[in-house]
This record gives sequence, structure tokens and C-alpha cells, in this order.
Amino acid sequence: MGGIEQVKSFYRLFLAPGMMHCGLGPGPNAVGGVFGLPSPDHDPKHDVLAALAQWVEKGEAPETLIATRYKDDDPHKGVAAQRLWCVYPAVAHFSGKGEHSDAANFACAAPKE
Repeated sequence: MGGIEQVKSFYRLFLAPGMMHCGLGPGPNAVGGVFGLPSPDHDPKHDVLAALAQWVEKGEAPETLIATRYKDDDPHKGVAAQRLWCVYPAVAHFSGKGEHSDAANFACAAPKE
């Protein structure tokens, strides 16, 4: 299909570390959408549907998403952690500073080999 740069014009894949099928697992799993837990903010940074709408309506494709893990998987109990999701093949790398529960302490980069 012309290589990864050509495909990125119409397709994005975000891997979800720690999230198993249907939102189970220990990782942050709330990113909005029709199924699963709601995102804490319904903006394109936290909500997959808002990100998709922004891409279709404004031509601004998402480069990252911020997934949220709620305390006891209950949005009413507050946020336990957030993690950066990156466009494949990039992955989130911890900066080495701050809390692992804060998405701001991660950056997308090529996978370490």
C-alpha cells in the first residue's frame, strides 16, 4: 500500500499495553467510544470518538491518545492512572522522572530493541 507513510494518511493503530480484550486487564482502558468506560474528558486527546471526529472533520489525525484507569474501574472514584498510547510502531517510553501513573511522564518513540 505504499509503505507506512502512505498508510498513515488514512489509518492509525494504537496498541493498548496492559489492556486485554474488551477492556479487561490492569492497564488504563478508558478511552471513550461506544463500549467500555467513558473517557474523563470528551476531547480528542482522551476520547477515541472525538479524535476520529477531529480527523474526519478537520483533517487532524491523532498522534497520541491518553488512556485512563479509574480507581476500582469506577469513574465516580476518580483517576488512578493515565498512560500515553502512541501510533504504531512507536511506543510510550517513561522519562525516568515523576510518577508512572501520569501520562505526561511518557513520550512516544521507536521501540527499544
